[in-house]
Amino acid sequence: MVTTISRKLGEVSPAKKVAVTLLINLTIAIIVPILLEYFQKNVFSLTNEIVIGFLIATTLALGEILYLTQHIYDTDIKQAELWGHKASIDSVISDIRAGMHNLIQEQQADGFYVEHYRNELLLIQNRLQATNARKEIILDRHHISATHALLSVFDDPKHKLFRATHLLWETGEEFDVTYQVYFNAWLEKLRDKKVGEIRRVFVYHDPSDFQIKNAKKLLAFHLGVRLPIRSKIVSRSDLTRFKADFNISDGVEDFGIFSDAYVYLGSTRTRDQISGIFSRDASRIASYISCFDSLWNSPAAQPLEKFVQQRISESELFDPSYTLIQTMKPSQLPKPSGGVPHAS
Repeated sequence: MVTTISRKLGEVSPAKKVAVTLLINLTIAIIVPILLEYFQKNVFSLTNEIVIGFLIATTLALGEILYLTQHIYDTDIKQAELWGHKASIDSVISDIRAGMHNLIQEQQADGFYVEHYRNELLLIQNRLQATNARKEIILDRHHISATHALLSVFDDPKHKLFRATHLLWETGEEFDVTYQVYFNAWLEKLRDKKVGEIRRVFVYHDPSDFQIKNAKKLLAFHLGVRLPIRSKIVSRSDLTRFKADFNISDGVEDFGIFSDAYVYLGSTRTRDQISGIFSRDASRIASYISCFDSLWNSPAAQPLEKFVQQRISESELFDPSYTLIQTMKPSQLPKPSGGVPHAS
């Protein structure tokens, strides 16, 4: 009751909040003795009834004080974190400003360096404006090493589930260092139980996708891993139909859903280029979650263990000298499902 009242009071000014709280407590202190006198005649003396009303009013006031104290404490913690971020950014901007001033002084005869960094700063400015306007972060390979910061989403206990697709035909012939660092960061989150579960859908377009060296190794690793990683196999045509059922027409096939906080939408993924966006648009995230979960729970998504035969460890996955001869028999390759349930 105290919490409900406090939430209602949070919508008014502090002065009105205090006045309303005191009025509520005073009203209860008056009504309780009247009710006791009406329903329990001759059980309590008038003095006892007044004392009971006073104790109830005092208890409510103390509860309100404790709640507001906790609220103020939590607000101060959040403000301290915000000021910490602001101070860090201000320090970076100050260093950039000093560096640019030095560059201008030293390169008076040659404006190439100055023009280069001016363009870099304009790019950052434009991306910040786009992020504030569209609630999304543009990603390219230059920034891929910083995307592990998104894993901090899972430091909040309410965020536990990561959903993602992996396009088998885009699996590179070698795992670069950036990919390994990012991959291992996910495994560490799972071991620390910061991430409760990863659900990964492997998407194939052609049977030859299963013959790609590192695609075979990824499938074998996901079958053998003991951490809470669940995987299924889906045809590209089924993924396309499910997205159409949910009215998602952005053409994105490579995506990852960070709980209900962000969705990554990849546009290009090759050895030389990785690009896409991270969006925090709530309606877009909800649509992708519904689409993924519907696909995951349908017959179109087939369990990995139904087709993959071999299992490998994490060290074997990233060992370039370790090669799998065959993980699947051609006769066992999954076929696109004949029909897809419509989105409800």
